Amino acid sequence: MTPLVWTKFKIPPLRAKSVLRPRLLEKLNRGLDSRLILISAPAGFGKTTLLVQWLQSLALPALWIALEEADDDPIRFFTAWITCLRQAIPSYCEDVLQILLTAQLPPADLLAAELINPLTQLNQSIILVLDDFQHIQDQIILRFLQDLIAYQPTDFHLAILSREDPPLPLARLRSQNDLVEIRTSDLRFEPPESGQLFNDLLNIDLEPSVVQTLTERTEGWAAGLQLAALSLQGNLHPQHLIQDLTRGTRFILNYLAEEVLNKQPPDIQDFLLKTSLLSTLSAERCNILTGRQDSADLLETLDKSNLFIQPLDEQFHFYRYHALFAELLRNRLNRMEEKEVRNLHLRAAQALLAEGLVTESLFHFLAAKDYSSVLDLLEKNIWHWINYMPAGQIEGVLSQIPGDVQFSHPRLLLGLGWLYLLRGNFPRLAGILQSLDILLPEGEPVFEEAALIKAERFALQANFLQVQQKFDEAIQSARQSINLLNGKDERIASLAYLALGAGQRQKGNYEEARTALENAIHLSRKNDDPVTDILAVSHLTLMALEYGQLGLAAVTAQQAIQHLEQHPHGYPAVLGAVYGALGWVYYHRGQLEQASQHFQRGIHLAELSGHNASAVYSLVGMARLQIAQGQPIAARQYLQQAEQFYQKGAPAWVLPELLSCKSLLALAEGNHLEAGAILSVSGITPDSPVTPFSETLLLAWLRLTAALENSEQFPPALELARRILHFSRASRRNYTLLQNLVLGAILHFKNGDEAQASQWLAEAAQIAISAGYRSVFFEQKSSLLPLLKIVRFPEAETLLHPVDEKQQGALPQRPSTGDDNLGGVALTERELEVLRLLAQGYTYNQIAEQLVVSLNTVRFHVKGIYGKLGVTKVNQAIAEAHRQGLI
Repeated sequence: MTPLVWTKFKIPPLRAKSVLRPRLLEKLNRGLDSRLILISAPAGFGKTTLLVQWLQSLALPALWIALEEADDDPIRFFTAWITCLRQAIPSYCEDVLQILLTAQLPPADLLAAELINPLTQLNQSIILVLDDFQHIQDQIILRFLQDLIAYQPTDFHLAILSREDPPLPLARLRSQNDLVEIRTSDLRFEPPESGQLFNDLLNIDLEPSVVQTLTERTEGWAAGLQLAALSLQGNLHPQHLIQDLTRGTRFILNYLAEEVLNKQPPDIQDFLLKTSLLSTLSAERCNILTGRQDSADLLETLDKSNLFIQPLDEQFHFYRYHALFAELLRNRLNRMEEKEVRNLHLRAAQALLAEGLVTESLFHFLAAKDYSSVLDLLEKNIWHWINYMPAGQIEGVLSQIPGDVQFSHPRLLLGLGWLYLLRGNFPRLAGILQSLDILLPEGEPVFEEAALIKAERFALQANFLQVQQKFDEAIQSARQSINLLNGKDERIASLAYLALGAGQRQKGNYEEARTALENAIHLSRKNDDPVTDILAVSHLTLMALEYGQLGLAAVTAQQAIQHLEQHPHGYPAVLGAVYGALGWVYYHRGQLEQASQHFQRGIHLAELSGHNASAVYSLVGMARLQIAQGQPIAARQYLQQAEQFYQKGAPAWVLPELLSCKSLLALAEGNHLEAGAILSVSGITPDSPVTPFSETLLLAWLRLTAALENSEQFPPALELARRILHFSRASRRNYTLLQNLVLGAILHFKNGDEAQASQWLAEAAQIAISAGYRSVFFEQKSSLLPLLKIVRFPEAETLLHPVDEKQQGALPQRPSTGDDNLGGVALTERELEVLRLLAQGYTYNQIAEQLVVSLNTVRFHVKGIYGKLGVTKVNQAIAEAHRQGLI
């Protein structure tokens, strides 16, 4: 997202002299008792001047947002909205702002509630002005404003300035007397007001009859009157001008503006034309575009001469041309030679780039067709943009670059490749890799730069290969990348380690996978690469779950979320991968409300980021949860969505869990044939070897056999259970072991072997209680109840129900190590300090003084403590900390 320029929030300063319009000011005063103030008229009718006069006449705080075309984007609009309101309410919507800053958009209903509710608690009236609203057409923004108007807080007042009527329910508001509107007919100058403009403000002495005629010919149009006044300066024969003003507003504009422009000295005309490229003018930028050194003085002179230039700040550092005048100047500029115009764009780009305005400079470089500079900016910034900008926005910029230029630059192709990998656009990614193969020579690279490019190409290929389940090849490519780098580029190394860890995870090599993924996390955090960090964390979290390490899974995910939520740039939407993985932690612990919240967050962020893998496993998690709660219809809807995301392009490793859950739903609905058909499609049969990929589907076959009640199938199923038992113990995949023990216990019981059933169930309960797993037991509750009536096993019986999240103490606990609190994440040293001081009765202010930190920092740590301990109040946090032995 293009950074917001602070001048868009400045109320435009009034000129020293302006025509006061008491009749309109009185009408605006009545707007304080209505839901909406609307000033709607074409450009140049004095909308802004009138509203600023009104604001200055009030004793109320006022805020201003100058909208532009780029603001017709929900993320940018709501970022501006919150940024503006935080001038009056410093704590307003901090959480929402952090999400928006990373190009994420919360659900519309939630967003509206988050933005409107704080406005109901204002302790004074506030007026917010949306200027140039004609740029806004986005339905999400308009729907929010409709909600705001419908539920408008008492002390919040909204004013809209627009060149056309906004698509809001104006007729309903009008019928309910909730709309105060000022329109073109209201804004037209009457002859006495025109006389005041000419004679008193512009020092042009005109006869009343001439003023009357000019007012009639311009139809009271303020801009036309001002242009006429400028044209009349030094003109002894105003009748000649009056005779020409007979052909309508557009003609009057062009005629008068040309008259005004042609009357300026050549150097002023040159200045006006060249600087019209800029949306915001400053002396420094104008000096660069024109080659002058006196732009500051000239801008001030133009402002004083009323030459349609408007200051944007009280220090008179930034200005902009009136929209009508800027349009005229740019039209004339485009008649100049293309080479000269492109050169001006190039100077504008360089001026903006020198100020650090990279995105703004990019568009001027594109207009200048300076593709080498465009590519240079993209190559330097594309990884940052991949982390923090919507993918569609990046692709929009790239679409303006000719294809032959794109496909001749390896670093740009690599950036595109990573973008397509994240969005699951595998066909395009394959094309990128082929193009890179053509560009990059075979053999060992001679130069370091070539080695780095080739190393990144290997890293990209490795990640693509592991998505395709070509794990051996992925591991080989990742190692080639790491060897080529030889420690020279940690960002690329983190990407290679990500592929290496993911590949080793799928092959079941726990130690190698964990080491590689931890390397990826460490290096990505050193190099401010949150996307790689997040993907490595999600792999490590999911792998920890597979090995029955709920504590490690929770610690890894929670610490990543905490780390990224403190990031100065916010966190990218792909963080949904971690939220979804953490949802599985809560699900397995039986904390279904927490699981649902994290799955839903994962789904939403996955939709924003286009990360299909996390969308699939988050949706499957929600489906499993719905099945456990007896909601098959909702479960089927989630699975249908998961199927759609998988078809868009997701790695094959998410498929077993998707198919397993579909078969589980069929069993829950009593449809055994459908469950078997689903599993048959996978290509995994009960006779297949047990591998990390097949284990989930083999367990699903066991579950189906247990449900069929066909005693002839029990012996072969028990043989499969013994094979899975051997594999899971040898590979230490404790979650697989746990599921297999429970299903094996059920099969042994149905096969008449109560002793074996008891033995398998006892081991399963021991693992579940030790590791904190409940899901396997409450999912199989109906099958376990008959067994538990014969084999009394109190420990197992406690696991048959999800956790009562209002009474967390019901969850069987290991002796606390500090890592076993709710969510499984250890408190930091600073959080422990804060917690101890809270227990001693310190207030937030006293803690801030004791630790020499700000009050906001204390609040941040308390929020972290609450989240980790699963509480909402100080006394609850202290009680839970005592229970866990933390203090």
